[in-house]
Amino acid sequence: MAVRLDLSLGGQFTTDLLLGVERLPPDHRRAYEHYFREVIRQRGFPLHTASLWNALYFGWSLERRSYLGRGFHLVPADSDQPQPVGSFVEVKISGGRVAWGEVIYKEGRDRHRITDLGEVAPAASGARLGLVRAHQEAAVHEALVIDFDAFGGGRSDAERDDFARALRKGRLTSDFHKEVDVHYAAVDAGEDDLTLFARYTLREYGDSLFDEFLRDHGAGVGAEDRWQLLLGSLQTVHEMATKTPDIRTFSAYHLDAGAFRLRLRAGGDDVFGADAVQDVVDAIVEPPQPRTGRFAGWSGGPGQARYRSTAALVREYLSRHAGDDTALSATEQEMLTGPAYARLVLEVNLAVTDRIGPDGLVRGSNVHVRLDDEWQGGGVWRSVRFKDTPPPEARFGPLVALGLGYAESLGSTDPLDAVPELLEDLVAERSDRWWRIPLRLIDLHHRDLPVDRAAIEMLPPDVTELLVDFNDGTPGPRRRRPLDRERRLVREMPYPITLVPGVIVTYNVGFGGQVLSAKVTRLAVPVEIEGRTVRFEFNEAVLRREVGLMSIDPSKMPRSRNVVDLINEVFRQRGRPTEDGGRALRSEEVIAALLGPDASPIVTLPILLRLQTGDFEYRSPEWVWHPAVSRRTSPREHVRVRAAREQTARRIAQVLAPRMIPMRIRRFTTVGGRHPSRDKVLSYTMARAHFKAEHRLPETLAPNETWVKPFPLG
Repeated sequence: MAVRLDLSLGGQFTTDLLLGVERLPPDHRRAYEHYFREVIRQRGFPLHTASLWNALYFGWSLERRSYLGRGFHLVPADSDQPQPVGSFVEVKISGGRVAWGEVIYKEGRDRHRITDLGEVAPAASGARLGLVRAHQEAAVHEALVIDFDAFGGGRSDAERDDFARALRKGRLTSDFHKEVDVHYAAVDAGEDDLTLFARYTLREYGDSLFDEFLRDHGAGVGAEDRWQLLLGSLQTVHEMATKTPDIRTFSAYHLDAGAFRLRLRAGGDDVFGADAVQDVVDAIVEPPQPRTGRFAGWSGGPGQARYRSTAALVREYLSRHAGDDTALSATEQEMLTGPAYARLVLEVNLAVTDRIGPDGLVRGSNVHVRLDDEWQGGGVWRSVRFKDTPPPEARFGPLVALGLGYAESLGSTDPLDAVPELLEDLVAERSDRWWRIPLRLIDLHHRDLPVDRAAIEMLPPDVTELLVDFNDGTPGPRRRRPLDRERRLVREMPYPITLVPGVIVTYNVGFGGQVLSAKVTRLAVPVEIEGRTVRFEFNEAVLRREVGLMSIDPSKMPRSRNVVDLINEVFRQRGRPTEDGGRALRSEEVIAALLGPDASPIVTLPILLRLQTGDFEYRSPEWVWHPAVSRRTSPREHVRVRAAREQTARRIAQVLAPRMIPMRIRRFTTVGGRHPSRDKVLSYTMARAHFKAEHRLPETLAPNETWVKPFPLG
């Protein structure tokens, strides 16, 4: 018999939520979707997936408009440890009093690099990539937006008058935000907030997490199993919320679609209606204006990018609306206060996504727009004007934050300098005077000739150019070509367009290290292989391997929320199996699969950094990926990994109690005169502890309420 879920008295989990959305009965899924809509509408601002998970696990009551339980772990908001969205914090107010709240939104506030009109210095956009690269802790300044009403009245010892004192003492900003300086470890710096929330939850509740859903109340269940259950449940909540009718999603924040449409229909007389949103969106998608004449090629030419902060533009608009000499009105200040500020910024970001296509292209123009940093300044958007074809990064979804601004700020630094030497094990046949080497796709694209270390050592130490004599059957003139000693490459080789990957180049160095002679040997009869006509001597194994370097069709790759998920998908589809169950690829193969052969060094930097800092093992010259769950695995990727590992899925199912509805509260109506018995009411406290429901259910029952012990589904 189907069991109806009543979520009005408090959100609740079932064991099906821990196993995946496909395990939920249709009527239960509809009940959860209705509950999500009502919670978002009741709280009045967008809710992160972590907050929706909190609402279910800790029991948000639609009737009491607050969390019910008492088993919360409150952490000081003043701590120098980063607090993710969804964490429960206590804020020192005044006179030793503290206020409780839930972090419902946060953003980076690097004010020194966000200027007028929302302009952001490129180095600040995606700067957390720099923290990943540094391999050490780094201090950042960020703002926490806290819902101080999450626990209802009387749940903390701070009163409204105390908040006014907190503002005067600078413990809160004028917008009731909590600005803090925190230290991100390198392992956390580049992670999305949902993964950080998962780590925070396991750290705070690890010994008791999910006890009421586990066999023997969690006895013998280790942290690794709880971690996998946590990631699975977060992904289930996220997937349900994103597919719920009347809910729109930006990043991991879920908005009331109906309220969003109504506000966009508001006329120009509204303080921040359709006209204001349109004004801010126009500023975000507008690239630098092209310049002509003698200044052509300065900022504004094709390829030049502009970075703008959503939050800064929103504040700038409200200040402009108020006038130069007028403070913000009460209505305008209210829009920037507390959770209302988060709603305003996220709705503007969502309006930007409505303006651009799924590839980030602005309709009717040669402009590409993408979210470059989802954390800094309420979201930093990158707009760039292109000339003929969209930039390679257009292959990524426009909401996959790449941090290209930070990459641009590195100037002329070659991102390949950030990875181990890729040519160390380059296979070259050698004799006393000649070397033979098969060309790779990346060599042909960049017109490079890899040179053996022994050949480099034959050259005088001051040589920076070589006179190159290249012969493909039609000898051409000798010309000087740049020599990159560090990476052992001769640049700007005169390769004809008829060369394909795998073609063997034979070369030697002569005349005292001044001349490099190279040639390819023409076949008597051309060969057709893999749809290519090969006219020169070649290595077939190299050709077949390099053919796989063509970019993957984006339509065949599931939409991913971050760069690591994209990279994992490439290894899953293209990786060469290793003996220990992993998959191996070279870095240039990963780049080409995602971006094709035309990617610039700036665009490739985020991929290379993720290869360095993610769960990838370097075995020169390849990176090896193992389909396993670790502390860096995102909730989205975790579900895909678990689905491919049936043994793990079976083990997780074995530690769960049978499919069940946990202990819950039921209310008697006065019709018929039914009331809970006195003994049943008195047993509530003991039952609440026995069934491990302290975190979710209130300490006492309200009049005409009783409790129901856990029972199996179906």
